[in-house]
Amino acid sequence: MPNTPLRLHLASSSQLLYNTNMKTFFTKKWTLTPGQSLLAVLVASILVWALVGLITPQTYDPHFYFRTSFQNPLLILLNLLPILVLMLALFLATKHGPFAIVLTTCIFLLFAFVNRIKMGIRQDPFVPGDFRVIREVFGIVSDYGIGNILTVIGSVILTILLSVFVFLKWKRIKLRLMPQLLSLLVLLSSGTLLFQTAYSSRPLYNSFPYEYGGKFAEYAGKGFIYSFIHDITQLTITPPPGFDPARIRALEAAETMPLPADTIFPHIIAIQAEAFSDISRQADFDFIGFRDPLYYYWQIAEEALISGNITADAIGGGTAWTEFSFLTGLSPTDLTFGIPPYDFIRGESPSFVRKLRDLGYRTAMLHPGHSWFYNRQNIFPLLGFEEVLFEQAFPYYAEIRGGYISEAAAFDLMIEQIEDHLETSSDPLFYFLITIQNHSPYGNKFYDGSHPENFRTGLDLTEEERDIMANYFTGMIDADQQLMRLVEFMRISDEPFVLVYYSDHMPSLSPTLFPTLGLGRRGGEWEELLNLYQIPYLIWANDAALEQTDLLRNLAQANLDPDIPYSAFHLPAMLLELLGFADLCPFHTFLTTMRPHVPAIVWYGYRDSRGTFVFDLEGEALEKVTLYRQWLHYRLFERGLS
Repeated sequence: MPNTPLRLHLASSSQLLYNTNMKTFFTKKWTLTPGQSLLAVLVASILVWALVGLITPQTYDPHFYFRTSFQNPLLILLNLLPILVLMLALFLATKHGPFAIVLTTCIFLLFAFVNRIKMGIRQDPFVPGDFRVIREVFGIVSDYGIGNILTVIGSVILTILLSVFVFLKWKRIKLRLMPQLLSLLVLLSSGTLLFQTAYSSRPLYNSFPYEYGGKFAEYAGKGFIYSFIHDITQLTITPPPGFDPARIRALEAAETMPLPADTIFPHIIAIQAEAFSDISRQADFDFIGFRDPLYYYWQIAEEALISGNITADAIGGGTAWTEFSFLTGLSPTDLTFGIPPYDFIRGESPSFVRKLRDLGYRTAMLHPGHSWFYNRQNIFPLLGFEEVLFEQAFPYYAEIRGGYISEAAAFDLMIEQIEDHLETSSDPLFYFLITIQNHSPYGNKFYDGSHPENFRTGLDLTEEERDIMANYFTGMIDADQQLMRLVEFMRISDEPFVLVYYSDHMPSLSPTLFPTLGLGRRGGEWEELLNLYQIPYLIWANDAALEQTDLLRNLAQANLDPDIPYSAFHLPAMLLELLGFADLCPFHTFLTTMRPHVPAIVWYGYRDSRGTFVFDLEGEALEKVTLYRQWLHYRLFERGLS
């Protein structure tokens, strides 16, 4: 073929050109001038700010964050500055603009995606405290699919590879040492000053609006970056004004009245029901022809010593916050939402449980979930529990329902253990069960792909929202049935039993559902926001307890109003007061005197003696809450036990 040499020559030339171009690509370094680098950093910072805003899930209005930001330019600045400061700091430190841009971009986008994953799974943002419980975070994420873990790991690897490539591909610019160091010093000093002032200012943070309440809405409405950094500034706990450890120590050591020798100690069963709520009572829901999710609960509430709503310390997630309140009598709202309150417990700590143990109670708890979650396996013995049981206590054939050990299986094991105790011991029993079956997410939770109609509503719900509510109500029915099963068990017993039943928080529904249901704050009053924190509770006693103890007499003397949603931290003192044990502990005695003046403490305010939300207290209420905060600080940080 006459053209063969020509073809070979052309092929050889093409290969040579390709090899030359490839060699040039990998050996030749690109350059940017200092001015071009600074311009690129500024433009990249703005783009990263916009991307993080787009990645962050919104609640009801998908454009809320950007619209609010342009109405409040300071909000743009507070979310943009951390990106710009980090990018400039890396640029000045490495003299490498592209490297600073790529690394900063990857870091912020990675955080934004982790936040999006966590918000989607739990309707709860990625907060600074998650670094301290990284195992729990990976546990949560992996529970909802290994793909999420692989996405995060892949993103980290990609960030490293891309950063290395960019660092090697571009030339570093030349900067004189003294101007470089001075610029870096000024930048870091300015960043530190902003961190300690603007970013740590709670009044400034609270001044920006958000849609309906909760950490999800805060991070969505005020920006993930600003909210995250603000929460970092809140991690340091300082003593409250006027704190005097000697004064609190003297109060703790105050003499208490002994119990009469013939005191009857009833068995106490406390149940923290996962996401248990009275949403089904909303006027928009109709259960005619269907099973009312709270059919038995309302019957038991009618018989109860007291029932109503308590004010939880979280919305849609954060079980440990309400749990901590109940077990310790301490409000986590005086700590921070950025770290689980159990993280502040470092040794044997005073608690409601320990007080019962001192009275001779056997103390036991059961949670059909991971023992390491919230570090409960180590924290609960420090609070006074003698026996702590988790998912490992269940047989391999235990029923799994909705992705978790079922309500029925949890009550099976609890009742079995109560029966064993009654047969083998004469000691009174305190048993604490934390259920898990009705944990979110609720989409396709019990019904895969299709769900039966179990309610009617006039609300304009999407098919996805109908599925969420149908599954949630199914879980509520299961909880309701097991509650009645336990009550019937105690009702026929000759042993005295007192039951405390309460929820940890509202369910984690889709972001649009709370506003659709008329719950929460969307341009409304703070009182509407507090609706999201109100969850049912009751304290019930069987006939044997009513006959053998002074419960009814103590109830008549107690200043308890079922219409006021007391904070969860008031529950243990309320129970001890009904049992006649409150005066055995100066702290719980104080709580009974504080309760009428300050029924509830929430993250941004209080309920006053009328049950009305207020930002500030005065008079005796202010004196009580001031002493309470000092006592809280003493018990957690100064007592010598933590």
